[in-house]
Amino acid sequence: MDLNVGRHRGCDLECGSTSGSNLHIIPHHETATKAPRHLSPSTPWTSPPVRECPSARYHPAMAGPATDSPLVEDMTDALSQIDLEAYAQNYSGRIAIDRLEFIASKCPPLAEEALALAAGRLKQTADTGRYEAVVERLRAINPAHALAAGDAAWVEAVDRKNRAAHDKLEQELKSYKNNLIKESIRMGHSVMAMHYFSVGNLPAAIKSCVRQRDVSTTHRHAESMSLELVRFSVHLGSWSQVESALARIDSIPNRAEDANQPVLWALRGLLSLAQEQYAAAGAAFLSTDYAAPGTPTPSGALALDEFVTLADVTAYTGLCALATYSRAELKALVETNSRFKELLEFHPAMRDLIDSFVWFRYGTTFSLLASLRPVFLLDIWLARHVDALYARIRENSYVQYVDGYRRGWLAKMASCFGKPVDVVEREFCALIDAGKIRAKLDIEQGFFVETSADARADVYGRALDLASSYERSARLLVTNIGLVQGGLDHIVRK
Repeated sequence: MDLNVGRHRGCDLECGSTSGSNLHIIPHHETATKAPRHLSPSTPWTSPPVRECPSARYHPAMAGPATDSPLVEDMTDALSQIDLEAYAQNYSGRIAIDRLEFIASKCPPLAEEALALAAGRLKQTADTGRYEAVVERLRAINPAHALAAGDAAWVEAVDRKNRAAHDKLEQELKSYKNNLIKESIRMGHSVMAMHYFSVGNLPAAIKSCVRQRDVSTTHRHAESMSLELVRFSVHLGSWSQVESALARIDSIPNRAEDANQPVLWALRGLLSLAQEQYAAAGAAFLSTDYAAPGTPTPSGALALDEFVTLADVTAYTGLCALATYSRAELKALVETNSRFKELLEFHPAMRDLIDSFVWFRYGTTFSLLASLRPVFLLDIWLARHVDALYARIRENSYVQYVDGYRRGWLAKMASCFGKPVDVVEREFCALIDAGKIRAKLDIEQGFFVETSADARADVYGRALDLASSYERSARLLVTNIGLVQGGLDHIVRK
């Protein structure tokens, strides 16, 4: 997620170009002369009143245990530096509006600006219902805003055009059904589905799309229907339908790779991310080559920026790798994986994050994660997974640290992690109890000793397995001898 972010906790983030990632990490000692902005204790920040609109349509991805409340006050300084206009320019179609509404619902300091940008974007579409809902939310925050009054004339004109287009498409589809021309009926359902999608009626779009199945006669038709279904289902947040549609595309025989392939792999990554399969998500994002930003999308193909940007893909891949890979695997990923090396150009902060993890600079890793947390919490796909991913990265840090030593001191570990000794001791004990670290901890002396598996138990286990194998072979041999003696071996051979 490529937001332009200002200073936040222990490190500074300077705004760069609006293409790709705009995050540039600057060590804190290099910015000591810059006076950070802080809220005055005498004038505490209070969020503007936000009245929930009953008719507002929220993206299903907004729901989740990690994003049930707006961002806390200590993020205000960093979030106030986000350039929302530049951020929204990186996306096309509905996802830009989805992301702006998500930011408005989770970050009150940015709600007014985000809703104003969303209202401007919606006036370029035919979704009048969503436009009115956004304007009503904007009016609740700031009635004096220039866009808070809405544009009733535009809404009426677009509604009239939508009704006329719908009636025309229905008449055409009815005539196609009377003529019993399957290809015309299929195209009629496809056009009707895109009409519903343009006006924001996603359930109706999916129904019209699925109706193509009965009149599809070629694999190409099935693929076209599945691609449409993927697009509608992702925006609706129906991941079960996304999974079935992707499986249907994969089952098409002799399907050649085309312009949709990178987008489909990115969507497989989002599907695995939604299912909390983080290792599979990272692998899916790295399974294809992505076109450079600005590359024209062929007609009829899915565009990557309808869902994510390359900076988003880099962030998702990097976090999933940090949570599930070992140090050796991460080092190989950065040094030898050409696809990931190209992706890191779009998110330099992720390179610094992975480098600090690989080279045992866990204190730097945690400080970078803390500075990037406000950005990740405003990502519509990532927000509900931030806490889980951060917890797994912390656990993986302890596991990789212990893996490098047979014996170590808690004080040295605490210094490496940039945490108090009592915090490290508590977290270390929890991981030992959970069976994620094989080690013994001497709290009184303040050191740990790595413990390997019981060698004697391993030897006994292998001996028992070998004995079982010999016993089975002997029983089969005795059975074979009995068959030969009974003259039944020729029946077995037949």
